[in-house]
Amino acid sequence: MTASVFLSVGMGLYQFGSVVTGYLCRSWLDHEL
Repeated sequence: MTASVFLSVGMGLYQFGSVVTGYLCRSWLDHEL
């Protein structure tokens, strides 16, 4: 695997994780409030 492929995959996972984390935090806050 080249560095560019590794970087693109890492960025994709990072963006996906950010979206999932934001969704979980928002749903948890809605449940708490």
